[in-house]
Amino acid sequence: MRRVMVVTTMVIAMVGGCWLLPEEEELAVPELPEPPRVSALVTYPVERGDIHDVVEGHARVSPVRETALYFRQTGRVQELSAEVNASVEAGELLAQLEIDSIVHALRISEIDRRIAEANLAKMSTTGAAPIDREIQELVVERHRIIVERHRQQVENASVRAPHSGIVRRVQIQVGDMAREFEPVIEIADPSRLELRMNVSEDAYRAIDSTMEAEVQVETDRWEPVEVVQLVHRNPRFDATLRREEFVVHFSMPTHGEVRMLGQYPVRIYRARREDTLVIPAAALRESRGREFVRVMEDEVRREIDVLVGIRGATRVEILEGLDEGDLVIGR
Repeated sequence: MRRVMVVTTMVIAMVGGCWLLPEEEELAVPELPEPPRVSALVTYPVERGDIHDVVEGHARVSPVRETALYFRQTGRVQELSAEVNASVEAGELLAQLEIDSIVHALRISEIDRRIAEANLAKMSTTGAAPIDREIQELVVERHRIIVERHRQQVENASVRAPHSGIVRRVQIQVGDMAREFEPVIEIADPSRLELRMNVSEDAYRAIDSTMEAEVQVETDRWEPVEVVQLVHRNPRFDATLRREEFVVHFSMPTHGEVRMLGQYPVRIYRARREDTLVIPAAALRESRGREFVRVMEDEVRREIDVLVGIRGATRVEILEGLDEGDLVIGR
């Protein structure tokens, strides 16, 4: 009975304690100001400015005449006299394969030819019969053909400088196995220089020799140059190439110093115009051959067809359809 009274007392105490706790206050959510509405449209004013369509890249100062040299037959390199940056003369022997047996055969055939020529000359003094002279003339011709064949074999196994110049590259060593028509030595004639720039096929087909071009010879200093040649180099027709190349050749600038093998920024202007109406390229739209822009007039959007002129990297020229100050909507 006593235990029941204790439990009852504890329950009453707990219930009474709950009434003593303060009531939780309800939290009020503050009202935030409504953010200003931002227009999702980006507009650009039609304005006047200069625009150009330009091909840009870096051109290298190179000799006008550069020649890749190779053997015309496969073999092991026996002799090599070419050294990088060394001067060479036209006709100088730069490398040769192992051809001792061919050289020996050439010497023997040259002796045979001289013997045949001597016998023919002897017949002129001894009064030999015409038929004998004709036979001896054929013998001389036969030995001449043999000599020429051996000489050609020697040349096929030799690399000679086709012109005077400086050795730019040597890609073989004595004892290496060289393949026919594989470039092994490169020489250049430094007496005449030019600028060369590799471009893409699309740019190559859009460039012609009448276009203006300039090269940056110093910071903030550009000098005019001329497009003198456009060359498409194809490995199908040139065994010294590994891939197709599209190369623009320029004249050297008349002012400003440039160094051999140095690279300089070059610009070719396919078209350019000053003080014309331009808009950002992002504002021009195209659909099914139609070119148009969207303009904002008194909070109303309208589509206007336009005639486009020069297309630059970031802007386009507008020839018809817009006036200076119009607002065009970007994409």
